[in-house]
Amino acid sequence: EVNRHMHSLVYQKFFTAFYGLYFHETKRFRFSRGAHCFPILIRSKKLFELKSKGTVLGYLKDIQFQEIELQLKVQDKLVFFTDGLIKARNQKNIQFENIFYSILKKYHHLPIQNLINLIKKQFFKFHDQKKFEDDVCIIGMEVK
Repeated sequence: EVNRHMHSLVYQKFFTAFYGLYFHETKRFRFSRGAHCFPILIRSKKLFELKSKGTVLGYLKDIQFQEIELQLKVQDKLVFFTDGLIKARNQKNIQFENIFYSILKKYHHLPIQNLINLIKKQFFKFHDQKKFEDDVCIIGMEVK
């Protein structure tokens, strides 16, 4: 529905999107994505990309999106982010992506709020410019 609506509003423009529903009682997570960055699942000291098929929204009128549902476990962490975060470059023209993934690997054990705060702190230290070229967003959740 969102895609069809956006297609009628914009001409040859597109955007990426991620949509997820978390069911607290069953710890099930259902999601779909439209060419957005793959969220990261942190489970038992390992990182997994939550992959699903989906194209950009708004450009084509009739498209399909894969919907995936997975069972989460206590202590699982999910990290959602925009490409503006990992593709941001510093003055030396280096992208933040490798730093982002190394932080996730090294500090996966931290509570999610501490992990997100650490990533934000390192991002602003890395990105020493006042202006961003793209949107920058990061959100995390931890299963209790």
